[in-house]
Amino acid sequence: MFVLLAWIAMFWTNLALASPANVTVDDQGVDERTGLAPIYTGPNDVNDGSWLVANASVMGVAQPDASQAHNGTWHDATYHPGDASPRTVEFGFVGTDVYAYFILGNGIPPVPLVTALTNLSFHVDNVFETTFEHAPDFSNSNYEYNVLGFSKTGMVNTAHQLQIQTTTGNASLVLFDYLVYTYVSPV
Repeated sequence: MFVLLAWIAMFWTNLALASPANVTVDDQGVDERTGLAPIYTGPNDVNDGSWLVANASVMGVAQPDASQAHNGTWHDATYHPGDASPRTVEFGFVGTDVYAYFILGNGIPPVPLVTALTNLSFHVDNVFETTFEHAPDFSNSNYEYNVLGFSKTGMVNTAHQLQIQTTTGNASLVLFDYLVYTYVSPV
């Protein structure tokens, strides 16, 4: 009986000592725990210039306020129907929760080959989770910042792969800002 009680006490003590921590990874940064960075792919599944690394000095047609973006940066890409493949962001992490944040465009002028529609799908460990769509409000020229586009919680604290991808039915603008994941450090 004493051994059973000692085991239960040790189990609950270890559980209580497990320390969850959030890790923020900027679109242009690296994971402070692992040194890994998000991977951006385009039509040729290489970093082929289909993504714009944006900041206060370098912007595409979408021109959000860099001072409101996490660390003043974001990755900007547009998918057009007929492109060879979608625009994709992938990130591997060990953790229990993951959150992906975006900048959303409204009043971006509707000109040929430019869209303000954001239309994304999310996969975790190669399993489809959900989609996110933002239709622009052209009466509002303001950008929206720190918009949670995806979250998944309650996963086992093991290795996971998050994949963010433009859907292939519509043109889609992606202004990826940062992600956060929760890691539970072992005792």
